[in-house]
Amino acid sequence: MNFYFCFRIILFVVCFIPIPTFSTKSPSSIINNIEQENPIACYIAQESFLLLIKFAINDLEISIKTMEKNAKQFQIDIDALKEELNAEDIELGDVIKLEFLINRVFKNVQNSENNLKNDILKKDENNEGTVTKEYAEKDILKSELFKRLPKKILDFVLVKFTNDQNQFNYRGLMLNFLNLYQNKKSDHFIFIPEDNEWKIKF
Repeated sequence: MNFYFCFRIILFVVCFIPIPTFSTKSPSSIINNIEQENPIACYIAQESFLLLIKFAINDLEISIKTMEKNAKQFQIDIDALKEELNAEDIELGDVIKLEFLINRVFKNVQNSENNLKNDILKKDENNEGTVTKEYAEKDILKSELFKRLPKKILDFVLVKFTNDQNQFNYRGLMLNFLNLYQNKKSDHFIFIPEDNEWKIKF
């Protein structure tokens, strides 16, 4: 499933969860490498799990018909979904394993997050965790990772993480995603580093 569909699954969750008060402090709980490297992908994977598990069959699968029925809540483009499922040879009467669906979400977002980080590091030559406000507005917030969010959310983020020197604190933004993830972290949703995948365990 392409990035557009995957991101739309949890788009409404991201939009309506307030970004915490700015903080540069690390979360108090133990942080895994994947959480440090890809806090946005981890957060989105976690939110996908928390959303989809409510509709799951035996906590492990979700029916395509359920996704179709709840398309508005999931923010899914049903026509695009059907097209992608046909390409995967999955019929509408079938079910999809949550692990498969969430890992597709995670890996797509992870790729986009890594690409954005690589671009940012080229601009943050002194590794200070900041870039210019102009770069953030033009490149970061219009990247594949953020561009589907409403303008009012993007404007809020830009103001929230820009200091008096007109520098955008992207490291602070990433840390806030990490805090969001840590605050709602589930013991039933485990990342397996060697597989670069999430597993559901009850």
